[in-house]
Amino acid sequence: MTPKLGANDRVTLYLSLVPYLLQHSPVSVTEAAARFHVSVADMRDLVRKLSNLGIPGTEGYYLPNDLFEINFDLFEDDDVIDLLNAVGIEATPRFSGTEAATLVAGLQFISGVVDAEDRPSVTALIQKIGLGASASPANILVSTPEPPIDITALRHALSAHNRVHFEYRNARGENETRTVSPLRLDLIGDTWYLRAWCHLRDAARTFRLDRIEGLTETNVAISPEHQALELSETLFDVRDTDLAVVVRLAENALPLIAEYHPVIESAASEGAVLATIRFAHLTNVARCVARYPGIITVVEPPEAIRAVANYASDALNGYAKP
Repeated sequence: MTPKLGANDRVTLYLSLVPYLLQHSPVSVTEAAARFHVSVADMRDLVRKLSNLGIPGTEGYYLPNDLFEINFDLFEDDDVIDLLNAVGIEATPRFSGTEAATLVAGLQFISGVVDAEDRPSVTALIQKIGLGASASPANILVSTPEPPIDITALRHALSAHNRVHFEYRNARGENETRTVSPLRLDLIGDTWYLRAWCHLRDAARTFRLDRIEGLTETNVAISPEHQALELSETLFDVRDTDLAVVVRLAENALPLIAEYHPVIESAASEGAVLATIRFAHLTNVARCVARYPGIITVVEPPEAIRAVANYASDALNGYAKP
């Protein structure tokens, strides 16, 4: 079973498909599908939609030569792709120095995330961007935070589509044994996360790498169903939890807690609002408040207020003189 194509996959495929067709068309749909590791049905869909893509003219609308053109007689009758007109291929965009520096910085960051064998390709792309810019890009150096554990086995499991096994310490400090189907590695800020299907919880879960110990790759393959999962852009989905916490904060401070997806309930006083945030457990409530001292005040429920008070008391006791 071929994994379902997402929007990002389609964009990436189009960027590769057009140069491929310029070099190889006419080519059979079956051969093109095998080349890009997609189903024949998906390749036909990509080709049909390609004819609706292009670059609008100076008047803001499309003329016949502004769109990619496919020989649809050959395509429909013989299942062969023949690209007759390619749009914008002759125009060579040139990045400004600032644009090139931004792209180079992003690629430098990515080079720390990709596998070692892929890093030379990233380096070559950085060099091409510098040569193609209208001005020399600023000398920017961006480093990627090192993973807190050796992720060699995890990278191999991701590429081989195998399950992994590890010990995990959750936010409550409890240790659990987990077997998961790894789907993606994410680096948010300086924290590494593993997105995976957890076979203990029978649901998609996100794991912090700094809480994982003893990770090993198994010889059990990830099911096609789990490989095809579309992950949400939200790392932690706590919409189904019962721990709803009401907080008070200044309205202009709402962007600071946007990642917690607050739901505004009402205005508390001049310039302040009441908002509800859902948490997985009380420990995270205290950590959220500690992260924004003096900005967030927990209003209810009582157990959340106590959790914050206990967290602050424990922290204060840590500074007590012997």
